[in-house]
Amino acid sequence: DFLQSMLERSNGNLFDGQGEQALISGNGRLVAWTGEGAAAGESASAILDSVDQANLRQLKEEPIYEVDRANNLIELWMPVPLGNSAARWALLFRLPLDVVMADLAALDAELAEQQSGAASTLMIIGVLIALAGLGVMLLVGYNLARPARQLVGMLNEVARGDGDLTRRLPVERADEFGAIAAGFNAFLDKLQGMIREVVGSVQQVTDAAENTADIAMRT
Repeated sequence: DFLQSMLERSNGNLFDGQGEQALISGNGRLVAWTGEGAAAGESASAILDSVDQANLRQLKEEPIYEVDRANNLIELWMPVPLGNSAARWALLFRLPLDVVMADLAALDAELAEQQSGAASTLMIIGVLIALAGLGVMLLVGYNLARPARQLVGMLNEVARGDGDLTRRLPVERADEFGAIAAGFNAFLDKLQGMIREVVGSVQQVTDAAENTADIAMRT
């Protein structure tokens, strides 16, 4: 009775008594048992299957630990030496696997939830970064297209300006568009100089023609 009450207290303190414990004597009899289907003094084979009986026979000085996933059980066999004698009893701890792993399962679920939340956060961050990148691309494209449109518009104005070579493109940028505007202005400067020289030559030819015409009239 003392051993039975001690084993029941031990079993009650381990996972709130959701498992079973058995104390088995060296001759294979139950000394104490917290489960059902057998009583103290009966053969331990009443509560042990073939694998458990093999573990009981193999139990020496080292504990035997086994996970029976088919029956959802964790079993631990502990040798119990009796003083200085050669006799050994065996203490069996039998616990439901899901009960023992409940904290681990809860931690795993919490980690999975955190992982899911982190994945959602990363997805949101990725979408925000993609939108920001798209906005930057649109802004850069607009900044590149605006001076190009301005350049095209001013070239069209020069082309439609009845040959007004005094117009110049404003050089407000230090990039390629600014270089194009500066080059076009230099081209207009040279062209305007050439036209000025041509106009001067035409004026000289006109004056010479008028003199020739006057001489012809007098002649």
